[in-house]
Amino acid sequence: MKRKFFINLLFVLCSSFNIFAQGHGRMDRYKVQIDIQEAYLSGVCIIRDVEGLLTGAVVNEFGVSAVTFRYNKTKDKVKILSLAAAMKRPGVKFLLKKDLRNIMRDYCLSEVGFKTVYIYENPKYRMKYNFTPIDYETD
Repeated sequence: MKRKFFINLLFVLCSSFNIFAQGHGRMDRYKVQIDIQEAYLSGVCIIRDVEGLLTGAVVNEFGVSAVTFRYNKTKDKVKILSLAAAMKRPGVKFLLKKDLRNIMRDYCLSEVGFKTVYIYENPKYRMKYNFTPIDYETD
């Protein structure tokens, strides 16, 4: 019950930000945890694939959008559309762009998204990204 409420709340928030424009394309949902040295961020990540353009958002448990981004498959570039105020620190945006570009490359290579747990680690900055698919059939 709480899970369905949380997911519905997430979709309402994302539609209010107009992150995911109307259109056809695959949309995948993941539980995500980003471990950053002594802290972490957890929530839900939604990725929509429309005609070579991936649009994604990471929203925490309270409905606050941590990061929204767009990845262009042909140019292999990530654009950060918005970033939470707590994450607006020197170098964080650059680091997120670099890491998200590598994650989205792997996402595109699979052609069906991440169907199992996907873990990306940046050992230089001791960051770890953990994506777990949300399965709607087992509630």
